Amino acid sequence: MALGAALALAGSALAQQGGPPPQGMGPGGPGGRGGRGGGLVAVLQMSTVQKHLGLTAQQIQQLQLMRPPRRGEGGGEPGKVDNPIEKVLNANQAARAKQLALQFDAPMSLMGPEAEGLKLTEQQRDAIRQIIEKAMPRPEQGERRDQGQRLDWNKMQAAKAGAYKQALALLSANQKQVWAKLTGDPFTQWVEPQRPNRD
Repeated sequence: MALGAALALAGSALAQQGGPPPQGMGPGGPGGRGGRGGGLVAVLQMSTVQKHLGLTAQQIQQLQLMRPPRRGEGGGEPGKVDNPIEKVLNANQAARAKQLALQFDAPMSLMGPEAEGLKLTEQQRDAIRQIIEKAMPRPEQGERRDQGQRLDWNKMQAAKAGAYKQALALLSANQKQVWAKLTGDPFTQWVEPQRPNRD
């Protein structure tokens, strides 16, 4: 599973660098009620983010062995997504990592459960969906991406950044303030995530 794209929209997996979307990042992910562990895991595999958060070598090793959390795993509360990441990061690191995940997953994350405070109207949601689908259309039915057709990372990020700019323009001044509090200081040093070590 390539964690590099981490792009999804409720009801449709929009774009990924090969393989199925991470748990919680496909249908039922942002814009729905699925978990967002997949996007967070992807962000934490980026060397620039690891440096930004001040992760130790031991923390990085633990994260490399991690996969996105699944709903109900670990004997937690029914319907709750157990997040092992919270056991690796300290409170400050975890809080900032969540902000970075929201930034990286935008504009999809604008409609995710963490951004409910934006109180988007149905018109805004529809407009954002259209922006995303135009910038990052889903593959045609039957199209294969796992046979030497991996999407170019830089092109994907450029398309996502353009869609994000358009989506932000749809927010009111108050909504932009709420979003700024949710996402914290802007981070721009995104790099393609390393593939987690499964050995």
